[in-house]
Amino acid sequence: MAVAAYPLLDVVLLALLLRAVFTGVLHAQRAVLWVGATGFLLVGDAVFFVLLQQAPGGVTDWYQTPYAVAFGCLICAVAGAEQQPGRAGATPGRTSGGRAALLWASTCVPSVVLVAQGLLGYTVDWLVLGSGALLTAVLTGLRLQAALRTSRAQAAALEQLARYDDLTGLPNRRELALALESAVADPGARAVVAVLDLDHFKRVNDAGGHAAGDLLLQDATRRWQAQLPSGAGLYRWGGEEFVVLLRGTAADDAVALLDRIRTATPAPHTVSIGVAVRRPGEPGPALLVRADEQVYRAKATGRDRLCGDGAPTVPIVPAVPIVPPVPQPGQRLTDALPSRATSAG
Repeated sequence: MAVAAYPLLDVVLLALLLRAVFTGVLHAQRAVLWVGATGFLLVGDAVFFVLLQQAPGGVTDWYQTPYAVAFGCLICAVAGAEQQPGRAGATPGRTSGGRAALLWASTCVPSVVLVAQGLLGYTVDWLVLGSGALLTAVLTGLRLQAALRTSRAQAAALEQLARYDDLTGLPNRRELALALESAVADPGARAVVAVLDLDHFKRVNDAGGHAAGDLLLQDATRRWQAQLPSGAGLYRWGGEEFVVLLRGTAADDAVALLDRIRTATPAPHTVSIGVAVRRPGEPGPALLVRADEQVYRAKATGRDRLCGDGAPTVPIVPAVPIVPPVPQPGQRLTDALPSRATSAG
């Protein structure tokens, strides 16, 4: 009767494991190994119980196979158990002391057994040697797989940092250089470049701190992006300066679009825009330099306007120098600001 308890206990253990899987206690990536190990233990115990009751002479070495598979699954589950992301003390790519010891043991024990058996004249135990070699291969493969995952994640994070601005999420000046190079690859391709510079941005930082300036940059980015058609690019050039790149766009259409961007700026703030329409064969850096010169002209002639190729000389809404209010704790910057109509009046 004592032997019959093994399969019953296996069933209870399997039920507990399945409950842990469905309730999310057991990590999904290891659940298959744990459940599989328990299932093979159940099969082995059930076969052993049946053979012991019905045919005791049939209990030979072959019945140990389910146990070997079960222990292999358990070893893989324990060895491959990666620390959970965000868990205290978790360090991606670091091997725990237990797994390192297990890897060393699986590597050294078979060799020690082989030497000892050879010196003592015993028959070589293939089970110990084979299990050790298999365990070494499994642990090494799991470690390599974890190292590759960590390496890919770090490479993706570095690429994100190299290509995008972390505050606004916009492509940075490196991406702008690549996009400009692509836009002017054809000597006859049409392109319009505009440099956007938020007016009196230093006053925002002085009045509300850098947090207020960051909120303004993020809010302006969202509003400007909402005005851009597909295929147009908005890039953060640095500080409060941004660049819009329009491919295959006529000068009049570009100016109309850029004026919509100007009026979409979070009130009561304003933006000065310098526009440059590409000349035949003009390289990208020269086009960008001309747009940057025009934004200085827009600043010098009153701000809150477009200056450059095809741009009007008089702004639709005159610039009004302002000192922005400071948002209260927990209040968004835009909620503390009056409407454009109120500020202009």
